[in-house]
Amino acid sequence: MSKIGIFDEEKTKELVDGLREKSKDSSVIVVNSVDTIVKALQGNIIGVKIRSGMGRCSTSIPKECSGEFYKKSEETKAFVKDFMEDDRIFFFSKGIMNRTKKIVSRVKTYLERNALSKNDDSYMINKSEYEKIKKSFESAKEDYEGEMNYILDNYDRLYDEFKKSSKKAFEDLQVEDKMVAIQSVWEKFPTKEQIKRSFYIEMIVMPYPVLGDIEKAFSGEVLDDTKEGYTFTAIETFYGIVGSILNNLFQKVSSFQNKLSEGGTIPSRTKGAVNSAIIAAINDNSVVKNDKINKLIEIIRKALVNGYSINSGDEIEAISDSELEEVCEYVLSQAYGYATYLGIEEQIDISKCDYTEDDLLEIYKFAPALEKR
Repeated sequence: MSKIGIFDEEKTKELVDGLREKSKDSSVIVVNSVDTIVKALQGNIIGVKIRSGMGRCSTSIPKECSGEFYKKSEETKAFVKDFMEDDRIFFFSKGIMNRTKKIVSRVKTYLERNALSKNDDSYMINKSEYEKIKKSFESAKEDYEGEMNYILDNYDRLYDEFKKSSKKAFEDLQVEDKMVAIQSVWEKFPTKEQIKRSFYIEMIVMPYPVLGDIEKAFSGEVLDDTKEGYTFTAIETFYGIVGSILNNLFQKVSSFQNKLSEGGTIPSRTKGAVNSAIIAAINDNSVVKNDKINKLIEIIRKALVNGYSINSGDEIEAISDSELEEVCEYVLSQAYGYATYLGIEEQIDISKCDYTEDDLLEIYKFAPALEKR
């Protein structure tokens, strides 16, 4: 079966028809769903990858010493705690290593929260968000380089501390040629130049690929398979964007509902988070131009942010707590139900809401369709 077959053709066409109708570029003639999707992606998104390294900051435990460290003196146990993990010896304390790893994790978490979708290790972001994402990355890069500079500025002290601590630990071992073993570890301690050269974090930015470039590079079976892969990635990315928007709205409405169930006034911070999610959804939906998402945004804004009843038509009427609860339930069921209809329900994290998958689908089944609200 073709890779593309995992996406329902009719539902893909349904998604794309709405996109075609709202395309501002009427001069572009698209002949099928994939062309329309690719055109939308090329004009609106860019790919971002994070690459980082700390060089040779650890080494394997000498074979003859493996297992010996874990049954010795308090000093040796302290060395294990500060410098060892999974049969690796770190040249710098795990505190330094963990701080550095957390910076990379922070960058990737931020990208994940702001990405339209993720393909392998590439984050697909709306180009309108790039400036904000770059600013956040540059701040993280300063912190990352700050850790490198800390090591370089304290290099002699850190080296002496490692030698002193590791020497005591090795001397406690019941193995022959202890000094040979420890010398083999010390010899691998990185120089300042090695640290400068290999300690880095970079953000690689890529445009969405153009099929014409692929056609120039390949032919025959390789070209056919590459085209199929290209088409699959485009459709997967498109569905991923829809799923990401639905999930982000779902999470904020779920948090709002949890606060509502606690009683009292909804905190302004909770309302602010919902409003921020709406702004992000509007921005991201500019890529996929999905009517159902627009309708969800309209309902969420009217009821949860502005505090108006959604049943009041053009009249402005304050929403009651009971209706607010119903609206939250309705929005959650519609977001999850629509995701299920499209086959992307795995993108919706329901772990923090008070409903099961079956609950949400049951409500979705009997609730009025979004188009009728």
